[in-house]
Amino acid sequence: MTQEARQQQLARVLAPRLLPGEEIVAAGPAWFGTVAPDARRLFVGRHYRLVALTDQRLLVVARGARPHHGATPLLDDRLGAMRVTGVRSAGLLFQVLVRTRDDRTRVFEFRPRHRSVGRAIADALRPAGVRAGAPGAGAPTAGVPGAGDNPSESSVPPPA
Repeated sequence: MTQEARQQQLARVLAPRLLPGEEIVAAGPAWFGTVAPDARRLFVGRHYRLVALTDQRLLVVARGARPHHGATPLLDDRLGAMRVTGVRSAGLLFQVLVRTRDDRTRVFEFRPRHRSVGRAIADALRPAGVRAGAPGAGAPTAGVPGAGDNPSESSVPPPA
């Protein structure tokens, strides 16, 4: 399936869930899991879901040959009610950790061809004026390429 055909399919699946005037900014599949406040991320079961970022919300729905159009989304929250707590690019998967208003951490892991969706989500949930991966962005940057981990890119002079 071509990228264009996949985007059209995503638009058809998500169309009944969109509010009037709401537009899809980025969408694609990702491994998704929910971490309770007292649990560890390592032991959370992840499932391959359809993730869509609109100009107003973040949606996660079941995916498959025949998605349940009438089913309740697994996550349907306003962008202002969530924040990024971590972004990692370790190994093949691009991981975005999002804290929702119910104090649960949502784990999104994107394959290499869908990293742009993960980056769009991370950027949309960061405070205004904070560059993705910048120190103070509220997200650990260790191991994220281009996220300030290169000492030669630092604006702070090296110790004498």
